Amino acid sequence: MLTTTNGTKLLHMALERGAGQIVTGSFPNISAVCQYLLSQNNNVVLGCAAWKDRANIEDLLFAGAVINQVKESFDMNCDSSQIAETLYLDAKSDLFGFMREKNASHYHRLNGYGLEKDIRYCLTPDLANVLPFYENGKLIVL
Repeated sequence: MLTTTNGTKLLHMALERGAGQIVTGSFPNISAVCQYLLSQNNNVVLGCAAWKDRANIEDLLFAGAVINQVKESFDMNCDSSQIAETLYLDAKSDLFGFMREKNASHYHRLNGYGLEKDIRYCLTPDLANVLPFYENGKLIVL
């Protein structure tokens, strides 16, 4: 099963309920994340980090990209996952331009700090072949 939800509260809930593993993903490590999810053959909840408890386009685009890559190996009956994939499919040819065009809050906030290069990096697939896990309050790479 593959579902998508707001990640901040989900992280705490997953930890309280003894989640087997919590993996951190973004476009720069998307292939590492997808390969790992496929290799584990477990249920997956994609928790979008959000910003101040509000959904954001950047996280939904990433969730949609993951869904697009792994959906053939998972049962998926979740409207939020379908919305995320639809958004990603609309944006995938130019993720940066899509965020700018859609007036994405993260785009405006980070661009206001002069971080356009950082935004572009964060939206570029497969620049970092690492897989960080959340363990004991820290992100670690095994």
